[in-house]
Amino acid sequence: MIILFENSFKHAASFNDLNTSKLCIVRYEKPLTSVKQIVVEDLGYSREVLTRSESIKYMYSLAESYSHRFKLDENEYVFILNGSSGFDLGFSLYLINKICNTIRRPSILLIAEIPRLNTRIDVKARFISWLKTIFLHDIIVNNNGLMKIVLTDPDPPSQLVKYLVLLLSSSLSNDFKSLVHVKLKRFVLPLAEIYYLLQLFTLHGRFDYLIEDYKRVLFLIHRTLDKAPTDLWSVARKSTSLIRGSIYSYKKLIDLRDKLVKAMSDLVGLLIKNSKFTESVVDPRELVNKLLTSHSVSEIHNDIFNDERIVNYLNISSDLLVDTYTAGYLDKCSYTRFVLIGSDLSDRIPRGNNVVKVESIFNELSVFDLCSVSINSDCKYNTSYIPFSFIEAYTEASALNYEVLYPRELFILNTVIKPIDIHSVCLVNYNGFKKAVNEKCLFSGLKLLKNITESIG
Repeated sequence: MIILFENSFKHAASFNDLNTSKLCIVRYEKPLTSVKQIVVEDLGYSREVLTRSESIKYMYSLAESYSHRFKLDENEYVFILNGSSGFDLGFSLYLINKICNTIRRPSILLIAEIPRLNTRIDVKARFISWLKTIFLHDIIVNNNGLMKIVLTDPDPPSQLVKYLVLLLSSSLSNDFKSLVHVKLKRFVLPLAEIYYLLQLFTLHGRFDYLIEDYKRVLFLIHRTLDKAPTDLWSVARKSTSLIRGSIYSYKKLIDLRDKLVKAMSDLVGLLIKNSKFTESVVDPRELVNKLLTSHSVSEIHNDIFNDERIVNYLNISSDLLVDTYTAGYLDKCSYTRFVLIGSDLSDRIPRGNNVVKVESIFNELSVFDLCSVSINSDCKYNTSYIPFSFIEAYTEASALNYEVLYPRELFILNTVIKPIDIHSVCLVNYNGFKKAVNEKCLFSGLKLLKNITESIG
């Protein structure tokens, strides 16, 4: 099940072709979508707006009041949320807590875009308190199931979010637990766009042919009127709409031809313009040359996506891949490579690669590098992965009133956890916890976490 929230609903359309259940939890019903929605009527929300804060405590309680609406009876869940939204954070936290208490061996993938670095202090502090609480569940789930967490920069492209879900939901990636850092590059042959470009070239020629025909027709009309007797001119003056209409149609056709030329120019620009994560495999000069020499679309496909070029993409240096999260810094990390590819190219991938084949994509392949990240602020594991300004904001806000940054209380497998318990634990995820235990590194909250994990068995 894919679960989206008020501020991550923008990604819903990208999952339309996936054969899995989807749920959106929103404040207002979203039109023109077939995704199941739960609309939350927040009568107390106006008070939260007055304080410019959607506290975790308040939103968690609000989610709790809707518990009868949430049917969580599957084993695999994907959460996609916006880390700047208290609504998304509070509801996701409640649902993950409920899954931990009701599903025996759950599989959870959580994709969260972090707040912007220049956002308000209370938003940063709230995100850290949510992350501390999520890491607590991360430690619990990964002792009895599987949980993966991916942080992204603000406003990730929907296509990127979809591909993260496709890769990290596959069984091939199950060796990665807890916080996962992702680097990727998507190589695309825009075959559909090439097809449309060929059609535009054809239409352009037809436009020129029609324009020449119009010229001849208008020329004949004027020559006829020039040689016509005075009586015919008097009739023509009384009914000029036909002639004016012909001239207007001629000018309109020229305008359409000019717009078509601009559209072709824009489309070629689109083909050669690379985004941050996506790179077109088409060289513009190569493309134009093939189009002018009457290559078929299939020939262009085979020439460009040849075996040698595919191998080069598979062996691309990790330094040339793009980090999905750049707000923090990662210590030295060992990456594992994966390939996400359409069914049309999957047979051309050499054996020995971690390949995830997706039936719904064509004429492209995406190269991923994955790395498990250990976080433990007391043991100095990746202390720079979370921006220091976020940690400072949490320290400042929690000194005033840390209780609003957490649920009133959490129930985890018959254990009651108070806000002070979570607050007293350092920022530590499952990987950081296991590494610290193995290295006998002491940290704040070690005793609490050991007690919880031992009670799980």
